[in-house]
Amino acid sequence: MEELEARERRLTESYAVKGAIDESAYTALLAEYRTAASEARVQLDRCSKDDLDGEAAADLGARLLDDPAGLWESLSPPAKVRLQRFIYPEGVPYDGEAFGTAVTAPIFGWLGSPQVAEERVVTPGGFEPPSPG
Repeated sequence: MEELEARERRLTESYAVKGAIDESAYTALLAEYRTAASEARVQLDRCSKDDLDGEAAADLGARLLDDPAGLWESLSPPAKVRLQRFIYPEGVPYDGEAFGTAVTAPIFGWLGSPQVAEERVVTPGGFEPPSPG
């Protein structure tokens, strides 16, 4: 919605302030943007507050990132299927003998690997004590 409003503002600026487009192009584009904004408002109105429980969605997302196995255990079978489709959007590869490496949802890639400060990492040593000098 905000994007559509921003486009309309830029269009009006291009027409009125900069004179970058002619009146017929401005009128056509303005009508197109307003139609899209109207359709977006209708879609938003169709969603009731009951349908959009942001707090519950945030809690579920936090649970997924914090303890995916625990979340899995607590779900019903249909919900487990939806969760599996979310986590592995391309499915889990299986060649009849072994499972392959699955592509995971982008959210897991965005998390990245935890960074450990170098001063907290121990230098790997061997099995023998260091020999003198």
